[in-house]
Amino acid sequence: CPGQGDQVVNARKAQALGVGLEVPRPFPEVGEEEQARNKYRSDVTAALKAVIASEAFSSKASECAERLRLCGGVVRAAEVMLEAADRRKQNVEVKLPAVGGA
Repeated sequence: CPGQGDQVVNARKAQALGVGLEVPRPFPEVGEEEQARNKYRSDVTAALKAVIASEAFSSKASECAERLRLCGGVVRAAEVMLEAADRRKQNVEVKLPAVGGA
């Protein structure tokens, strides 16, 4: 059900991993906003109830959590991201031309 920034991609990933459901955000015509909003709320509610009620989603979430834990968890993920950002920063600094001929 997410609809902004990386939320749309994350919703698709969650569905592909079997840990959630994507509920496409509506893009209603002018004058149909309230009807679309009500349907969206209903669709999100139904998706949440389905995820909560299904052992399959819980099982997949537990499997994902265990894989993340075995890879070092949040701490290792943060380290990898910081290392990648540092490498990118170093590459960008090396590749940028001098400004103003300096």
